[in-house]
Amino acid sequence: MQLFKERISFLVSSKLKIKEDLISLIEIPPDQKLGDLSLPCFNLAKTLKKSPVEISKSLSELSDIYFSKIEAKGPYLNFFINPTILSSIVIKEILKQKAKYGSKDIGKKESVLIDCSSPNIAKPFSIGHLRSTIIGYSLYKIYNFLNFKAKTLNHLGDWGTQFGKLIVAYKKWGKEAELKKAPIKHLLEIYVKFHKEAELNKDLEEEARKAFSQLESGNKQYLKLWKKFSEESKKEFNKIYKLLDVKFDYTIGESFYIPQLESTLKILSPLLKEDNEATIVDLSQFNLPPALIKKSDGATLYVTRDLASLLYRINKLKSKRLLYVVGSEQSLHFEQLFSICKLLNLKVESHHIKFGLIMLPEGKMSTRKGNVIFLEDVFNKLEELASEILKEKGLSSNKKETAQMIATASLIYADLSNDRVNTITFDWNRVLDFNGNSAPYIQYTNARALSILNSGFVNNSGFVNNSRFVKGATLTKQSPDFSKLIHPKELTLIKHLSLFQEKVIQSYQSNKPHVIANYSHELCQIFNEFYHECSVLKSQKDLKDARLSLVKAFTIVLANAMSLLNIKLPKKM
Repeated sequence: MQLFKERISFLVSSKLKIKEDLISLIEIPPDQKLGDLSLPCFNLAKTLKKSPVEISKSLSELSDIYFSKIEAKGPYLNFFINPTILSSIVIKEILKQKAKYGSKDIGKKESVLIDCSSPNIAKPFSIGHLRSTIIGYSLYKIYNFLNFKAKTLNHLGDWGTQFGKLIVAYKKWGKEAELKKAPIKHLLEIYVKFHKEAELNKDLEEEARKAFSQLESGNKQYLKLWKKFSEESKKEFNKIYKLLDVKFDYTIGESFYIPQLESTLKILSPLLKEDNEATIVDLSQFNLPPALIKKSDGATLYVTRDLASLLYRINKLKSKRLLYVVGSEQSLHFEQLFSICKLLNLKVESHHIKFGLIMLPEGKMSTRKGNVIFLEDVFNKLEELASEILKEKGLSSNKKETAQMIATASLIYADLSNDRVNTITFDWNRVLDFNGNSAPYIQYTNARALSILNSGFVNNSGFVNNSRFVKGATLTKQSPDFSKLIHPKELTLIKHLSLFQEKVIQSYQSNKPHVIANYSHELCQIFNEFYHECSVLKSQKDLKDARLSLVKAFTIVLANAMSLLNIKLPKKM
């Protein structure tokens, strides 16, 4: 729709002899009977010193080949797009641009660093880590699609007081044989036991604080244990990232910044104050509690290490925009961190991309209580269920590969189809639903469209009856007659295809991938309505050619949308 918005802006600006860009004012009417696009004239009334109704009425005299009708409705100027122009422009543009359709040079190669995933060492990669990973990776793809120079950073939680707890727990209850057999599960067991015992014995917490302080001071025995915990954790994380098809440009643990803490504290020195033997930064001017920089025992804290990390990202990684994809529970932390940046006059744009929790039906997940869902177990169960469904439906010649693709896509889409700020209750039925707003529904719709294309026949439009068309065969100079596409379901599908770029930009502006996810679902619904009412392969030749082009355009746009969500589409199901 962007092209038509630009056309409206040009027509109106030329008629009124003004230089204003009106594109941002143009909207889609709530009812298609009112038109395809509408220009509210309220803002123009301020400029022209006339009533919006009067302006709208005067502009209704406009005429243009792009629009079959332009009419005033009170203060609104409504535009009805010429169906032939719509079909020809939209479908040709999609077939020409292919994987680039919907992109736009918004970023101008500006550097963006996206902090996402960031699991904690020596803890299982639970489904609770999923949101940061896939939201962040989707944003990475969206930003690069809009020509930013985006990179991902996995900020591993490999330092902090929890390692004091683990060291104490391992010394008391750890077993070398169990650690070798199932390292992460054994570490979780002793971590949970520590917190249960600490409720009865308060001295354990103090013992853990001392152990972490000694770790920071370079205790060789503790460092050896810490390295062992780290190595085993990374092995598990990498298995999950492979399943999700997620890659990082940088993987840096908190421990990396320990040598930089002294220089960070020097930079902070003008802001530092002593408070009950601890070192703080007073943030009262921002209506925030003080940021604790060092404890009374000299141990550093999360905000200190995050500030060292932020300085590294600005100075060494040359990032101009920082996105932290971290749960809403950390909101205060980032408010404090960004406020310190303001006090230091750091030249960087920082954003906390917050998201809600994933809840079990019985309540919030907690590593301390052992109340977690292991993500690898989720994948295995989803793949098993997907295989059963494929067998029941008699689908797919390659069930193993397809089931894996469906399992991964289902997990990703069940998350990304939700507004990231919302809390999600993990629901097996919703995660693997072959109907409704789900990945399998979208994957099956795409497979249906590809099947139609594979059944096409060679003719003067260049269609072929094999997978070459699906892989990107192009039309010859003699393009189909798009004026044949006049059925309401055809026009509705074409209009929705034309909205893709706007949805991508909305997703970028809000940092919310669910905009693209829900657009994709709506697109599939509209395609299926078209499929049921408009026969493609049984149509007469000219109409068939035009409809095959429309189906091809649909598969291109859907593939582009799913790519931005990091979801794969099986060619057959």
